[in-house]
Amino acid sequence: MSADHPLNQMRQEQPGMLINEWDRINKDNPEHALAIINDPDLDFPVLYMLRDQLDTRSEALESRPRIALSQIRNILHGADLGMDQMASFANQHHQVVEAMHWMLSTGWKT
Repeated sequence: MSADHPLNQMRQEQPGMLINEWDRINKDNPEHALAIINDPDLDFPVLYMLRDQLDTRSEALESRPRIALSQIRNILHGADLGMDQMASFANQHHQVVEAMHWMLSTGWKT
């Protein structure tokens, strides 16, 4: 976990305020909001907590958070989402593995 990431800190210290803080950041500075969601130091539990707010920005997300959000939807809704249907799985395998590794490594310990 990166304690320096502002959203990770918010989740640890005031989890009930995370969604409101995200909404404020996203309203005041959408580009900064996107940068902190795509930041490699973001922990998966933050992404999970913000999943409903991020659905509207999914096209602007980098592959790791986009795949993670898709896997959340796959599990919660039984959908087959997140993979680029135009590319073979072999060409996307490393991105999926990276996203799953991040989900598990930052999600289990925090």
